Amino acid sequence: MTCTECKFYQPLQSWQRPYLPVNVRFGECRRSPPVASRQPDERDHQYQASFPTVEANDWCGQFAPRAAFGGQRRVDQANAALDTASHQDATDAAVCGLPATK
Repeated sequence: MTCTECKFYQPLQSWQRPYLPVNVRFGECRRSPPVASRQPDERDHQYQASFPTVEANDWCGQFAPRAAFGGQRRVDQANAALDTASHQDATDAAVCGLPATK
């Protein structure tokens, strides 16, 4: 259960994070509202607010799994049915020329 599997994780593109290492994936944790991260700029007197930056393989105690998309749920169900049918076919068939037993 890493940040990338959490519904609150938003990946950052490399151009959005010039101050972070390029060989590590980062994102924002959107679990809570953004917080003021700097003092107001002298030019425009506005605060900068941002979400916490996290590494993709980080984790926390407030993890919430991403909901599967409707199409993905159907694919998962179809794959599970196929796996079950394949297992039943394999266990019901004759092994090494011996007749199948029921």
